[in-house]
Amino acid sequence: MEPLGEAFIRDQAGGKIFARGEDYWRQGLVLSVVKRGQSLHGKVEGSDYKPYQVVIQWQSDGGVEATCSCPYGDEWDGWCKHIVAVLLEYENEPVEDQQPLSEVLKSLSKQELLDLLVAVSERKPEFYDAVVAVFNGEEIEEDDDEGYDY
Repeated sequence: MEPLGEAFIRDQAGGKIFARGEDYWRQGLVLSVVKRGQSLHGKVEGSDYKPYQVVIQWQSDGGVEATCSCPYGDEWDGWCKHIVAVLLEYENEPVEDQQPLSEVLKSLSKQELLDLLVAVSERKPEFYDAVVAVFNGEEIEEDDDEGYDY
């Protein structure tokens, strides 16, 4: 998974959004970036009370797909400033390399997997909703955690 280069990132985001993402990166608003297999997962401070979640995936055909939990993608095409900030962090700083979840789970028995799913769903009610939705072939709603009182 090679860094993309600033010129490519700028092309995907546009000059104005790139500059804003670069400001976020320089201000240290990228809270974390980890590499898992062919993807990056980042958290970036923004205007919301909780950090925005960024996922960038390198595709087998050489393409790159990027998403962010901020509202930018719902209204505009292209990459947002949070995606730019995460990619600049990856370009310029060492990031933690974690095993993909599939690799972590391979060594568990069927009972251990079941116990794990139940334990996580007890701590995170939205996880239960997401698992049931996937099992039933339904879409996972983006704001599944709304309505839960933590």
